Amino acid sequence: MRPGSSGAVADGSLEVIVLGAAPSAPQPDGQGSGLLVRSRGTSLLLDIGVGVVPQLGRIMDPYALSAILVTHFHADHYLDLVSYRYGLPWIGVTGERVPVLLPPGGRQQLEGLAAAICEGADFFSRALDLCEYDPAASVEVGDLAVSFVPSQHYVDAWGVVVAGPGGHPRVVVSSDTGPNPALVEASRDADLLVAEATLEHAAEDVQPRGHLTADEAVAIGREAGARRVLLTHLPTARRPALRAAYTGIRPRVTVARPGLRITLTARSPHPAASAGRAVRPALPDDGGAASGERP
Repeated sequence: MRPGSSGAVADGSLEVIVLGAAPSAPQPDGQGSGLLVRSRGTSLLLDIGVGVVPQLGRIMDPYALSAILVTHFHADHYLDLVSYRYGLPWIGVTGERVPVLLPPGGRQQLEGLAAAICEGADFFSRALDLCEYDPAASVEVGDLAVSFVPSQHYVDAWGVVVAGPGGHPRVVVSSDTGPNPALVEASRDADLLVAEATLEHAAEDVQPRGHLTADEAVAIGREAGARRVLLTHLPTARRPALRAAYTGIRPRVTVARPGLRITLTARSPHPAASAGRAVRPALPDDGGAASGERP
């Protein structure tokens, strides 16, 4: 898929930028999920929930993305596709279209969304390159390798593994999920695990589970040997307590907020790491490679 302008990202590095870190309920600083992963030549947006497009526009031209990937069809993960589409010409879209990677059944889902907002069935397809991904396979987006992890959620949903050129750095994004052994396996020796932490207490969830507590998310990162955990998809008011609770532990834990940037640099695999990522047709530790973080 097409390359995209990704700004000043060093060769071999990945930059992870939080655009939306909230659950479905509105929060003081946003609503919905969105995570931008950039290499030197590629810009991949993971989820495009409510309010993500304006945040993206503060960082780059939203229409210079290499691709948009939707993990599942809950509104807080894809509804800003409507705003994104309205930013494109009504008719006569020319040039290379931004690919939108959708879960199975995604085209029909977007046709239904178009009908709900009183637009034609081709409202999205006539301006964007809609592609349904196969969660059992993997895709290349520019110089990034993308593969999928089945989530444990109330609807069909997939986590995402994004690997830079050569297989590292490697970012694993949980999407929405309850306790999930597949996520542990996918996160082995990951440079960064972006894990949802929606619940304050597990008893808040229904059965079968579809979300994690912060303690469960951190435990997944620790069991997997991930070098860093970024907690996301949680209410704004819980952030201070979570930052205090996880200060000074291993792996390093950061609490997501809109605008947060984390830079991951290329490194040698951890000696205890399992075999590397799947390749197409496919799927920081402070003592290791340097990483940066800024607001």
